[in-house]
Parts: sequence; structure tokens; C-alpha cells
Amino acid sequence: MVPNLTLHPAFGKIVFALADLLCGYLLLVIIQLQSVRGAIAEADTRKGAQDMPTKPGSLSGQNSRATAFAVSFWLFNPLVFTVSTRGNADALICLLVLGMSSSMHD
Repeated sequence: MVPNLTLHPAFGKIVFALADLLCGYLLLVIIQLQSVRGAIAEADTRKGAQDMPTKPGSLSGQNSRATAFAVSFWLFNPLVFTVSTRGNADALICLLVLGMSSSMHD
């Protein structure tokens, strides 16, 4: 990482920590999209189109707790943030994988 030499010695660590935060956000988006799509598919089978959620923010209490747990598991996992803040680029790989997964759901 050349910017570590030219800009700041912690540049790479900051980039990797930001990638961790973006991974948490993408996990949130992916899980919410899957929940909404599952609710829409269920509503289609029941023909109750008026009860269908139309945006990712409209989840039931159980789904929102599961989503919060999954995102928290990533963001507050000591292994994940320790590896990133020590200067390992694994968070960038995870970010690319999650980015591809979220683009496949669009």
C-alpha cells in the first residue's frame, strides 16, 4: 500500500476498517431484500397483495431481530475487526463477494 508511505502509516488499516463497515451494511441490505422477497412470494401465494411489504425497511419484529443479530455478528466479531485493524485485506475480499451477491439480488 503506497499511500501508507506517502499519506499516513495507518491508511491501509483505515481502508480495511471501512471495508468492514461496508460489509456490515451490505449484509443488512441483502438480508432485508431476501426477507422482503420472501414476504412478497408468500403474499403472492395467498393473493393478499395489499399486505405486501414494498421496501427493505418494512420487516416484522422477528426478521428485524435476526437481521440485527447477523449484522452485529459481523461488526462486533473480534476476529473480523482485529484482522482488519492489523492490516489484512480480507475485508476487501468479503466486500467484493457481498457486493456481487447484492448485485445479483437487484
